[in-house]
Amino acid sequence: MQAVRSIGGVDVRVATRLEVVAAFRSSLLQRNKLYLAFANANLVNYANRCWALRAALRRFHTVNDGVAIQMASLALYGRKFSENLNGTDLVPFLLANSPGPTKVFLFGATPHAVRGAAAALSTLPLIYICGLRDGYSCWGQIPALVKEINDMEPDVVLVALGNPVQELWIARYGPELTAPVIIAVGALFDFLSGDEKRAPPFLRRARLEWLHRLARDPIRLWRRYSLDMMYFLFVVLLRRKISMHNLEFLLGRLTLEVEILREALQGVQRYETVLPSANNGWSLSSEAGDKRELLGATTCNALSSGEDFYRENCL
Repeated sequence: MQAVRSIGGVDVRVATRLEVVAAFRSSLLQRNKLYLAFANANLVNYANRCWALRAALRRFHTVNDGVAIQMASLALYGRKFSENLNGTDLVPFLLANSPGPTKVFLFGATPHAVRGAAAALSTLPLIYICGLRDGYSCWGQIPALVKEINDMEPDVVLVALGNPVQELWIARYGPELTAPVIIAVGALFDFLSGDEKRAPPFLRRARLEWLHRLARDPIRLWRRYSLDMMYFLFVVLLRRKISMHNLEFLLGRLTLEVEILREALQGVQRYETVLPSANNGWSLSSEAGDKRELLGATTCNALSSGEDFYRENCL
């Protein structure tokens, strides 16, 4: 069995890029289920606030992503992971190494981002984009979405809903999908479409891509790379002490409450940029129910009624 390292309660596999490729190819050839996730500090923080996410991740092939996970591994185990397996680089590499013609379905992100990502991935040899759906238009019709995906008979489904919604969605609906490989890809569609710019290569080599993202979007990301990072260090270094369990649980609940409110308040402006204007036949209703759905979708980076989803599954 492949070795794992527990980082803040999340089991992260000790694997190289080629070993992940081998697991990917084997799953496609044998039609065995493979749920792939990328453990960064943000996902570990969410997992410690949400018992449902911790349980869901036990079903995933979870690999390390980012300098924080490397430092945590060094602190806990005295050695780093051999490679940084971030999804933005690894997912296109996996698809480029498919064992044969491969049908891919894209789900998540904004309409523009998912279309741009489909165009970019379709240039890879042996890759056929069999369908796509954005992450904003289908949350009242999930059974229909699952049927739509299955009707396209994909081999791989890429889910770009952000942490932790994409992992929870895969755990909930993955068994109903016929595709053998389902991957939580985070902001991949934004990068592939050009909606978000990646850091220059020298910053990526220095493991400072987070600094580039913070500089480009400080209002949204300052908390992730300050307060959330302190919480991550707390989780990693003190989580195993029994005497700290109740304090950790309380901090996790309080932090999640703040996260829900912050995302909801910040998200209204972001969501307005996603929906077409009223002149094109769309408008933002003033009805209370529609407002609640709007805030919920933003809270989970796509999922309608996201606040209820968090509360029902994580609090």
